[in-house]
Amino acid sequence: MDLSIVVISRNEEAAIGACLEALLEQTAHLQAEIILVDSASTDRTVEIASQYPVTIVRVDECQELSPGAGRYLGTRQATGKFIFFLDGDMILMDGWIDHALEQFEDERIAAVAGRLYRVYPGEPLNTSHQNRYQLGNVRYLAGSGVYRRSVLEQVGTFNPFMKGEEERELGFRILQAGFSLLRLDVPMVFHMDKPRTKSELDEKAKYFTGVGQIFRRYAGRRIVRDLLIAHRNVFAFYFFGMCAALVLLAFLAAGLYAPAVLMVGAGLLLGLLLI
Repeated sequence: MDLSIVVISRNEEAAIGACLEALLEQTAHLQAEIILVDSASTDRTVEIASQYPVTIVRVDECQELSPGAGRYLGTRQATGKFIFFLDGDMILMDGWIDHALEQFEDERIAAVAGRLYRVYPGEPLNTSHQNRYQLGNVRYLAGSGVYRRSVLEQVGTFNPFMKGEEERELGFRILQAGFSLLRLDVPMVFHMDKPRTKSELDEKAKYFTGVGQIFRRYAGRRIVRDLLIAHRNVFAFYFFGMCAALVLLAFLAAGLYAPAVLMVGAGLLLGLLLI
């Protein structure tokens, strides 16, 4: 195979049909395979996907579920020289595959990504909401990307136990091995946004666990500094919040209620500014 495409999904019935149709259309001229790794969907995702010529791997609810696990299983199933990872709520844009594969003439390139465009609920496909990821040589490829399989085999593919930040963690290992990651100023995928329901927000919040996993594993390494910068608002909020709480307790213990009230007001204002 020239190319393996690994699509990870969980309850993506609204977009999975369009996702697979675009992939099949854009890879008709290649020796390509499509592998859908479904993480215990409870909707019609698998039923819809089974109508297309794709391999379906199902992860049971009792198994460890994470984006990293889906990509790990997809890698183990893939046979292509290159592997394109994307989510089931993404729709491939015309011409991206060929443009990406051309970049691998440079043997130092381990993976390539392009531009992602968010499409909000109720909108037609459009390029109004562009993700502002850094272009050129980067430290990791968030969202989606095409990877050289031989590099994944050398450094180890996605860590299946990562609860979040799995792309950043893999990117760190790839750079440590002496390869490069490239993001091009070329349209790659539409990312179909979901309504911000409570369950959706709860699911996203779990991904922050990956930050702690990286801190524990890579203490003192460059990847930890990158994370501190990337999530500086969150860490600043917690830091100042803890400091304010300690000062507040000291004021209350001393019977200084007026300064305590001012401290609460200042803390709330600072929190709003940092979020």
